[in-house]
Amino acid sequence: MSAIEVSAFRHPDIRVCMEVQLVLKAVDIDSGIERTEHGFAIYVRESDFAEAREQIALYAAENSAAPPPRRQPRTPLPWRLAVIACLAPLWLMALVAEQHVGGFDWYRAGRVDGIRIFEGEWWRLATALTLHADLGHLLANLASAAVVVTVAARQMGGGVTALALLAAGFAGNAVNLVFQGPTHLSVGASTAIFAGVGLAGVVETVRYGWTRLDWATRIGPLVLAVVVLTYFGTGGERTDTGAHWWGFVCGALVGLAIGRVPFAQLARVPIQTGAGTLALALLALAWVIALA
Repeated sequence: MSAIEVSAFRHPDIRVCMEVQLVLKAVDIDSGIERTEHGFAIYVRESDFAEAREQIALYAAENSAAPPPRRQPRTPLPWRLAVIACLAPLWLMALVAEQHVGGFDWYRAGRVDGIRIFEGEWWRLATALTLHADLGHLLANLASAAVVVTVAARQMGGGVTALALLAAGFAGNAVNLVFQGPTHLSVGASTAIFAGVGLAGVVETVRYGWTRLDWATRIGPLVLAVVVLTYFGTGGERTDTGAHWWGFVCGALVGLAIGRVPFAQLARVPIQTGAGTLALALLALAWVIALA
């Protein structure tokens, strides 16, 4: 911002500057952070300098008597639990479908079937995410999902990640079907996996990107997500490229919303537990309807 020209605060730790910047933002004072020879500095408009200094002094006085705040954990919930919660249904459904448990043809009941979905069987958009064509397909998606869910869960927590992946995967399948037409048939978790790639890239960019110092680190996470999509999401005889791309887009849109939610809110156990429970309940409901 060209109008920001007066240094109101300096500190060697950028995290401290980011906290002070939030204090100024709360009282509608625009500011920017720049690297200096000895650390970082917050710049404000000259007309805001006096008020900015006063607010910073009040903030310092309020915090000087209090003990140093404990550093907030980067992971709201254990990422291992998140990975298990997201991958276990895929492995379980592979066993159930292969053995035709209950005498059901799980593939026929749960796959994306354009004709049946256009007739109203919307639950297939969710159930198809848990089915795979063969062992190779399953193992590839399990490996990819382990990486994607780990990254996303460290940003958003396991419960929110599970619900976001289900929602974005469902939406990605729906949009892809609109373009593929009623004859389209498919199974696989890759729509949700690439939704997770878009989700993680956008959340990181929205939450932290604009506090960074140069454009490369600001948009780096999003660029990396696009590179992953381009390299791994295309090619292959049996690859449903449309599902990958639309999953990515839907995940990115969900990420725009989640990235604006304060990290402290996402870290609350009731929110994580509620979101994870809702995701599993919705998926179970979809399968109950499919097999009814």
